[in-house]
Amino acid sequence: AHKGARFMGLDLKDFFLATPMTRCEYMKIHYKHFPDDIKEQYGIDELKTDNDYVYVKIKKGMYGLKQAAILAYENLMNNLRQYGYRPVPHALGIWTHESRPICFCLCVDDFGIKYF
Repeated sequence: AHKGARFMGLDLKDFFLATPMTRCEYMKIHYKHFPDDIKEQYGIDELKTDNDYVYVKIKKGMYGLKQAAILAYENLMNNLRQYGYRPVPHALGIWTHESRPICFCLCVDDFGIKYF
């Protein structure tokens, strides 16, 4: 390894889930897509419209949400900034530490970390 550098790989489970959103969004889901136990637990029968849709309020990131990746990235950036990590300008996905010889690459929800 170059100058004693080591490498570690990490997978962030549920990286895109539960990231806070600044503005809520709404989605309609057809009644037939709800499992029976969920229908019962949450009283979905009372929530469905005449055309058998249920409207849901989305307050946090979730799979399938177009902006889920950018929300998760911005959340990560805000959390890591306080510990001295910054994205490398003009090198998408590459991060470095301001004083330590650490850099990492983030691709979707996988980290490749070079450290000493």
